[in-house]
Amino acid sequence: MQLIRRQSRTSKEGFCVDGDGNILPWITYPAIDFLNNIDFSHASVFEFGAGSSTQWWSAKAKSVKSVEMDHVWYKKVEKLNLPNVTIHLCDNGQNYPIFIQNYDEEFDVIIIDGAERYRSAMNAVTKLNQNGIILLDNTEWYPNTAAFLRSKKLTQIDFYGFTPFNSFPSVTSLFLNQNCDFLNMRINKEIDVIGGVRLKNGVLDDKE
Repeated sequence: MQLIRRQSRTSKEGFCVDGDGNILPWITYPAIDFLNNIDFSHASVFEFGAGSSTQWWSAKAKSVKSVEMDHVWYKKVEKLNLPNVTIHLCDNGQNYPIFIQNYDEEFDVIIIDGAERYRSAMNAVTKLNQNGIILLDNTEWYPNTAAFLRSKKLTQIDFYGFTPFNSFPSVTSLFLNQNCDFLNMRINKEIDVIGGVRLKNGVLDDKE
């Protein structure tokens, strides 16, 4: 079967890539589309859970710090030797969600996509920049975690859809601080989407 351009497949290392071989995070396509069109070049990122997303954020952000519980994924990402990425192995379930507390800094983006998600969220909110974003993946599986984040006055935006690898839909959610700047930091005036063809010339009723 011929590969459809811009859709996903698996690299030989087990990472998510699109039809052109570009790395994809393992979150919903609508969330990828949204994040792809925002400028994160000055952002500091912390990840609970490393993998394809670590490479993707490495290419978009100023710095990425990750903690991973699985030895196999840790070795795969460490082997990439990404210049702006620091990855740590923490296979202790008690210590994993509090690992972010080892850093004095606050982060612009915090990804919760690994083990112990509720407890990771509890620690994430203490380390989030006032202009920042928390990304929670598979939100439909973690309603209590989502409710906790909303209780901290974060605005929840859900992105429903399919993901690389999986044949079933899921939900990736962004939780935004009230002063979040990233929504105003568009890269493109015309939004690019995975697998989409942009119609040219706009529409007739979009002007005076």
